[in-house]
Amino acid sequence: MSKEDDLADTIVPRLRAAGADLDQVRLVKGCFDPAEGMAELEALILAAGGAALLVLDPIVTVCRGDSHKATEVRRALQPVVDLASRLRCCVLGISHFAKATQGRDPGERVIGSQAFSAVARAVLVASRGQDDRRILTRADCNLGPSGAGWGFTVEPTPVPGYPELQGVIAVRWGERLAGDAASILAECEAQCEGGTDQGASRVAETFLREELADGPLGAAGIKQRAEEAGIAAATLRRARERLGVTVGKSAMAGGWIWGLPKVAAATEGAQPNTEGAHPNTEDAHQNSWTPSEVREHLRDEEEW
Repeated sequence: MSKEDDLADTIVPRLRAAGADLDQVRLVKGCFDPAEGMAELEALILAAGGAALLVLDPIVTVCRGDSHKATEVRRALQPVVDLASRLRCCVLGISHFAKATQGRDPGERVIGSQAFSAVARAVLVASRGQDDRRILTRADCNLGPSGAGWGFTVEPTPVPGYPELQGVIAVRWGERLAGDAASILAECEAQCEGGTDQGASRVAETFLREELADGPLGAAGIKQRAEEAGIAAATLRRARERLGVTVGKSAMAGGWIWGLPKVAAATEGAQPNTEGAHPNTEDAHQNSWTPSEVREHLRDEEEW
């Protein structure tokens, strides 16, 4: 069931290009409302002799309420889960990433409530990189391992017996990918932004701006979250330098603190604390904040 693509000029031609046996495919048409018609959908499937796979595109159409509220999304998805259990079929729900969410955990980037990802047994994500290279990886899976995946491309493919169908695309699978989903996705999106290094740096800069928007934070926590987001340490360091992130210590024995320049401006004139600094860990051009100023920004941080 698709609410976005036309059957005649998109769905059926792509099925043919992929070599599908259309005798095994049923298309839900008309004004069917999945938010209210699970019983009707079940009757259609049973009349067709059952199903191995049910595709709902987009999955948000099953929600009558607010798709950003977890309780309403879970309530809306439960009939789908029950239907799949009764019919013993797989359900594939299609969604999209929210805009400007690069660098975040892939499962948290899905439009709407995180319940869409939480209810699913597996979350697969696809993304497009440079030269139309694409990836498919497991962002989350509670029935097996996450991460890894496959590269692929989509290419115009002639459809035998249908010369009038031009420009129909089909998937061509490529190399197997190793690593965690966040790293695979970050590398792919970085390439899409104009080269691996340049794109990765933009992701890292966005990450730092969001992390430090409310004030200075401990460097150790920032580095850990950057690693979890698939940002390499060297990329994070270069992004920090370009943004002019200030580096200081809260006290002689305190940890390193990073902050955006506008945050550190309030402490202009403070003497830098270079005690214990090493050129391979933190830069020599550092500003420092007093313990009270740092703790004011970090009063809600667990590490303090």
